[in-house]
Amino acid sequence: MGRIIHLTQLMEKLAPEFNRRLETSGFSWKGSLAFQTDIGSVGLKGNSASVAVTPGRSALKVELPQMALTQLALGYRSVDDVVYDFDVKVP
Repeated sequence: MGRIIHLTQLMEKLAPEFNRRLETSGFSWKGSLAFQTDIGSVGLKGNSASVAVTPGRSALKVELPQMALTQLALGYRSVDDVVYDFDVKVP
């Protein structure tokens, strides 16, 4: 079992991987997204080729328990699996 201790630090560590995946995907994403969990919130802001971590303020919020985010981060569950949980809200 894993647990996220510092949500912002986790996303800062994952940001280079997000950037790499965005670059190799050929997809140009521009916008912001916030993850709201029971231990806090964190945002991601993208502009064509990079993703940056921001405070968790965004019009587009994904609400999920930190356990679900932990499972996603560790590769235990897929997005397709988590999105249908009763306590996950994706706009």
